[in-house]
Amino acid sequence: MIALLLPLALATPVHTGAGHASAPRLAPDGTHLAFELQPAGAPRQVYTVRIGRGEPEEPVHMRLPGETAAFAYDARGPAWHPSGFVLFHAFTGGTEPTLYFAKPGGAAPVALLDAGQTGTWAAASGPARLVFLQGPPGREDLAVRDTKSGRVERFRTDLAEASPAVHADETHVAFARIREGQSDLLVRDLETREEQAVAFGPEAQVRPAFAGDAILYFEGQGDTWSLAKVGLDGKGHAVLAEGVMLPQSVGPGVSPDGTLVAWVRADRRGSVFVHDLASGETAEIETGLDGCAEPTIVRLPPDSPPTLGQPAQRVLLAFTAAGTTWRTLHVVEIGLDR
Repeated sequence: MIALLLPLALATPVHTGAGHASAPRLAPDGTHLAFELQPAGAPRQVYTVRIGRGEPEEPVHMRLPGETAAFAYDARGPAWHPSGFVLFHAFTGGTEPTLYFAKPGGAAPVALLDAGQTGTWAAASGPARLVFLQGPPGREDLAVRDTKSGRVERFRTDLAEASPAVHADETHVAFARIREGQSDLLVRDLETREEQAVAFGPEAQVRPAFAGDAILYFEGQGDTWSLAKVGLDGKGHAVLAEGVMLPQSVGPGVSPDGTLVAWVRADRRGSVFVHDLASGETAEIETGLDGCAEPTIVRLPPDSPPTLGQPAQRVLLAFTAAGTTWRTLHVVEIGLDR
């Protein structure tokens, strides 16, 4: 088993009120958590909450200009940019979705694309490029926005693309391409414009996420899914876990440093499993809750100076769980002894 201590405290709930929480994503520095919230009788919205060493603060709605209680955008797909702001897409009943960004707790979100340009499911690993999807539902293409020039290039195909993820070099993009109800995993080199299928077969390959040079993703169909990994060159395929829960919309819960991944097993919904990608060891974190899903994980920086009696390393874990009426959101800090 991975060298984990017991959780340093019980899982702490985030105050989400009367609504379903989903798609939690921890900031790379562990200071904030972004998530979707579907309030009763309202469209889905994106919130952020500051996470301290004590109780999480009150969540803040990333409210778009013009939004009121009677007029709300449908906002989805929160993701963290390395610069510390949140990316997401939003739309109303009469508009096409486009991309926005905002600092947690800061000013109103700002549109990323020129007027009339659509965009969903943004991803970035550095300052030079933003990768996202562009096109009508079922015909989405991979698109790239150059940060310096603002120019957008769309790579058109006759099929639909999904779930882009960007390598740390900002050159390689992993994504799913949907074909005949299934999907393959591909990698596109943005410099050479070449692409290669790295995972394919009779089952679906979905939701890629980078962990160093490895690509982690889900493979399966229906209610049967595994967590797998493969290299950038399509070699080294391995199954890390079988019988995992497929999250509602997010990819594998890979830590920003690419060393840890978290998942939930379909037959043990009260636990979150944390896997060390270097050692191959796995630990089960029992939460005391039920219906856990969508874990996200990040290593926290060490205390400076070190705190007496505290573990050498700390990990922050967030996940959703089944509440009495609504899906709830929780965070827990875990200590590593190495």
